Amino acid sequence: EPWMFTLTGACDVEGGLDGRSFVKQGNTRSGAPYYKAMQGDKYLYYDPGCMASTDDSTDGAPRWIIGDIKPDVTRDHDLDGDGMCNYIAGIESKYTGNPPTRGKWTMKCAGNYQLEFLQLLEVTTTATLTTTTSKATTSSTSTRASVSNAPKSLRLSGACVY
Repeated sequence: EPWMFTLTGACDVEGGLDGRSFVKQGNTRSGAPYYKAMQGDKYLYYDPGCMASTDDSTDGAPRWIIGDIKPDVTRDHDLDGDGMCNYIAGIESKYTGNPPTRGKWTMKCAGNYQLEFLQLLEVTTTATLTTTTSKATTSSTSTRASVSNAPKSLRLSGACVY
């Protein structure tokens, strides 16, 4: 399960989302992971039904959401508690394992919802520590980052140095 995604493809109005990294915070009641942006109060999470009621209307269909309200991980639906499907971006899905890494998301741009092709680039980091003993003890750390579904150019920000 990925611990961090970097978002690309957001419309100009929400352009501040481009390049923003979302880090895993935990899991919701449904077992789906949820993420918080490293910069600002933006969240990426799975909502089994974003309406106040649990009817099967199209508007309340299960979906991954990017929003600015922290999801209540104890609720079984309408995780932002607003009683409606109001969010920055969303994509219908029944898969709770992780958000789709690419697809057409319904995104609020200039006050209207439109389809935008978004990519969530999975960021994985591994670190190794090597220690050699002689007259003095030295240690070195190397970090390797890799990205799935990487575009031709990549900007990685917010990586930790160990």
